[in-house]
Amino acid sequence: MADISFTQTFHHTDWVDDVDRVRAAEPNGFNARFAAIETDLAQLSAVVAEVDDVLSHAGSRQRLTLPPTLVPPEGATPWLIGSDGTATVVPGSSASGLLNVVLPNGATLLSFRAFGLARGASVSISLSRVQIGSSTPQVLATVIGNATPYNRVVLIDPSVPKTAAATSRFLIQATVPVIPADAFVSVGAFQLTYSLD
Repeated sequence: MADISFTQTFHHTDWVDDVDRVRAAEPNGFNARFAAIETDLAQLSAVVAEVDDVLSHAGSRQRLTLPPTLVPPEGATPWLIGSDGTATVVPGSSASGLLNVVLPNGATLLSFRAFGLARGASVSISLSRVQIGSSTPQVLATVIGNATPYNRVVLIDPSVPKTAAATSRFLIQATVPVIPADAFVSVGAFQLTYSLD
């Protein structure tokens, strides 16, 4: 974004009673002073238009950060939620969890991000859309966390329709298969970036 600034060019010099003869056409006359004020106002109007343009586009992109408060599906081993809010897997075990995501209507999904730690194992984290009345999720993005730390962003296909709470819902699923006893896997947070048109 370019710097937005306004530099005043008109500076009024007071007239002195019984000394200055105020006239319209002189360099210090009404016409010259009002023309200088008019120039400043035109420049100020241009700056206000720039500010308006910046502000009108600033709010279109939003970022939603979600803690990994993962709920295990039936029969799955749960994630452990630590005192710092991080989700971890018990070494020598597995974990699977779901997080329902509420998004505003009419949002265009742009990217999905997940970060955490993974040593000796990996975690698969997916963002899916489920149509109301369907039990089959449509995977929109998948992050594989397999490094310490991992911090991955996946762009979402622009052809994905805008969000519509009346017809679909969204969920995040994080799954880790059985990991070795000396491995460590955690999820710190999820982030969704979207735009509102």
